[in-house]
Amino acid sequence: MTADDFGLSIEVNEAIEQAFCSGVLRTTSILLAAPAAEDALARARRIPGFSIGLHIAVVRAPSFTRPGQKLDEDLVGPSFSWALSPRARRAMEAEIIAQFEAFDKTGLECDHVNTHNHMHLHPFVLDCIIGQMKRYSIERLRLPLEPPLVAAGLGGRLLRWWSRRIVRKAASYGIRTNDYVFGLHHTGRMTKKRLLSLITQAEALDGVGEIYFHPATKMTESLTAFWGKDYRGDDELAALLDDEVGDALDKAGLKACDYRQALAAT
Repeated sequence: MTADDFGLSIEVNEAIEQAFCSGVLRTTSILLAAPAAEDALARARRIPGFSIGLHIAVVRAPSFTRPGQKLDEDLVGPSFSWALSPRARRAMEAEIIAQFEAFDKTGLECDHVNTHNHMHLHPFVLDCIIGQMKRYSIERLRLPLEPPLVAAGLGGRLLRWWSRRIVRKAASYGIRTNDYVFGLHHTGRMTKKRLLSLITQAEALDGVGEIYFHPATKMTESLTAFWGKDYRGDDELAALLDDEVGDALDKAGLKACDYRQALAAT
């Protein structure tokens, strides 16, 4: 049970803290260039057992290397630029390297690494991230792969094919991944009803799974502008805090934990 975008706003930080202390959330990942990142780090330091990972951004987020500026909002254009332009690739790599360096300076243990908009599916982004994970001895990476029942069709088959390549490459560097994830198809809309349904599906699956969220104590104009109008962060927080969700996990024989605990147990 994870949450992305820690540090995005006070409303997000408050929700993640509540869901960790009183709900089923077990780890989060910080967006270090976000406006409330310092508040997020302060919360992480003062909460016993708080588990935090790194949410790397190379698109659609504030720039870390150029304070006050934003990274490209497009997903397709930069993907071609990184492949074709050494200059664009160096700029992307500088963003990634700076974010790893900044996390290392916090002195916090990195539970896992993932990327905003799952951009480590791009081979050049993945290469840079794996290099930095090895540099800082970080061994856990999110695999953004949903099960076939959720990710159907040609797109789902292509994602599964590419994800298997990512798993093999990561493993060759001593980096481990989860086996599946829930959250891509229903991003921002992990309501209690949907979460209970996914827990039932997870009961039938083998391995380590991740369900990720974008909780907030309330949806603000700035959060809607960043996430999109369909996001329901307050409903996601309610789901994470609901006792019925914890009971459903117990009934299914599933244990909510962070990446370090989950992968250490397999």
